[in-house]
Amino acid sequence: MTRTLKKSLVLLIKISIILSIFIFLFYQAHQNDAFSDFMESPKHWGYLTLAFLANFISLSITIIRWRFLLNTLDVPLKLKDAFRLGFLSFLFNLVPVGGMVTGDGIRFYTLFHLFPNDRAKSFAGIVMDRTIGLYVMFLIAVIAIYTTGFYTLADTPRDMPFVTVTTIVWCMLILLGISTAVALLVLLPDLTRGAGAKLLDRCCGRIPMLKSVILAVQDYRNHKRVLCAAGAMTIAVHTLFSLGIWLIALGFYGDAPTAADHLVLHPVANVTQLIPLAIGPYEVVLDKLYTFYPIADHESCYKVGYGLLVALGYRLLSILLGGIGILFYLFSHSELREAMSHSE
Repeated sequence: MTRTLKKSLVLLIKISIILSIFIFLFYQAHQNDAFSDFMESPKHWGYLTLAFLANFISLSITIIRWRFLLNTLDVPLKLKDAFRLGFLSFLFNLVPVGGMVTGDGIRFYTLFHLFPNDRAKSFAGIVMDRTIGLYVMFLIAVIAIYTTGFYTLADTPRDMPFVTVTTIVWCMLILLGISTAVALLVLLPDLTRGAGAKLLDRCCGRIPMLKSVILAVQDYRNHKRVLCAAGAMTIAVHTLFSLGIWLIALGFYGDAPTAADHLVLHPVANVTQLIPLAIGPYEVVLDKLYTFYPIADHESCYKVGYGLLVALGYRLLSILLGGIGILFYLFSHSELREAMSHSE
């Protein structure tokens, strides 16, 4: 089988998975009252335009943060190439098979070919970028859970009994604790000298690449201002993505839980995208989460299917953003395009 045919088959499979997700979402939403409410509600295109802008700015900040972390380790990735590669990897992340690993793999293997002498630093930059992103996402979710009163909401006795307010609160607390421990383990012990260096040699003596990556990650210990700046960028990223979901809900229905509530909704549902080989967990969990919230001035909560349609809107906006990645790829210079082709 030729290389071109293999790439075409992979692309066809990815497109088929994306289409299957949309068919699933549409079918599920059509089975309940939320679909009829959606069809009858006037669409607020101004909100939807703002949602696209919020997601675009958030993704752009993510790319700038990643390039900022790479440049700190002297990986000479240009800003325009970072945007080309960042939007393309975002497109690959739309397929929930392998989750974020797919997009991160595209980024790493492209840098692998672009900067063969900085492979350890390139991998360390991706590791730190992902670590900061996840840690801040868990932190924002936990803070929002307690400041918005999410933990006081009543559970809805419907499907998915394992998705309850109590389990969500505990899961987010545990994930925050684990990510904090990982961050401290990565940054606090000094593995460059003394007993730390001996331990590192003993553990990674036969795997020089792993040792180089660990030392590159440890180098961030000397750039605390960079880490603080990256953390501030990440707060903006998750806030804008959450606002984007809120704006989509307002654009579709004209009514939604508050913007602050979406600082719980989006991060909690987004955690499920870490699950590999799962079809559409984000959409299913987001739909369940909306049913916890009471409608303003009403005794009832948001209907089943409301969140599915909001998630459908989010997926559509994401595909539009991913389309920018295709344009970047088509107009990228030959060296970058060749490296991207190797990574694919």
